[in-house]
Order: sequence, then structure tokens, then C-alpha cells
Amino acid sequence: MQVLRGVVTAYDAATHTATVSLEGATGVLAGLPVLRSVPAGGLAPGDRVVVALWPDVGGVVLGAY
Repeated sequence: MQVLRGVVTAYDAATHTATVSLEGATGVLAGLPVLRSVPAGGLAPGDRVVVALWPDVGGVVLGAY
């Protein structure tokens, strides 16, 4: 597992998922689930976030910082 920093480029409150641009990487990760403890509507484009990634199953947005 890797813990990385990124920036939210889009957030969908209905599905509680985010599109994130990882720091130092090209492209974006779309449809990442957001941790349940982050309130719905708690993220917005431009927010800096921490993301946990697993090489075999995807990842999750842990929250903003």
C-alpha cells in the first residue's frame, strides 16, 4: 500500500467519490471512493487530500489536509 498526496479535480456527493490528480504524477484517478468519515459534500475541487493506493484493488481518499 502507498499513501500519497493529491488534489481533488472533481467530487460527486451523490456517489461519495472523487477524481484526484496525484502529486508528481500525470493524469488523474477517477471514481475513487471517499472514506465514510468525510462528510458528504466535504470535498471540493482544489482540496489537497491524502490517498491510500493498493496495487491490486484501487484506492480510497482518506481525507483533506
